[in-house]
Amino acid sequence: MIQLLETVKIVNGKASFVAFHNERLNQARRLLFGAEDKIDLTIFLQPPSQPGLYRARIIYAKTIETIEYLPYQDRRFQHFKIVEDNEIDYTFKYLNRDHLNRLLALKGQADDILIIKKGFVTDTSIANVAFWHQDKWLTPSTPLLKGTTRERLLSEKKIIEAEIRLEDLKKFSKMAIMNAMLGFYVISKTPINGFESNIFT
Repeated sequence: MIQLLETVKIVNGKASFVAFHNERLNQARRLLFGAEDKIDLTIFLQPPSQPGLYRARIIYAKTIETIEYLPYQDRRFQHFKIVEDNEIDYTFKYLNRDHLNRLLALKGQADDILIIKKGFVTDTSIANVAFWHQDKWLTPSTPLLKGTTRERLLSEKKIIEAEIRLEDLKKFSKMAIMNAMLGFYVISKTPINGFESNIFT
């Protein structure tokens, strides 16, 4: 049975950007399970009231199955291993991440991977990506998963979709990753010997 996952950021007892999670969740329910009703996660979420940062982990199929609230620890990202896989499919946020985990196992000393599919830049194992070019942030038009933060920033015109190939990476001066928990996370390491050689391994 297919199970899906939704992750909502909880800050000091309040859920963030729930409308975007509702949109993705209900679209997946409609396309995969034929559900015609709509779920509003605000009815189901009962986050901890104490101050702090939590991750609401929602498992669902046609209906909500479980919700748990986990304290969130910030992670640092500096280096990415480029891996190529032409078969991976993560159109929906599946609970089963076996394929992604097999690729992640190739990261070596890097913090995460950057996945290339059929020559095009897609995502890391946990986040969408963006690259700074001239005066704007470009995000690949070929993501594995259309993340909620990516969709929000596109709607706010803070990032722009573009076709980005592996060989284009050398054109960019900065990289950022984005997901519900990280927000828009600009890689802090300053290039020394060129962007590609410094951030990617």
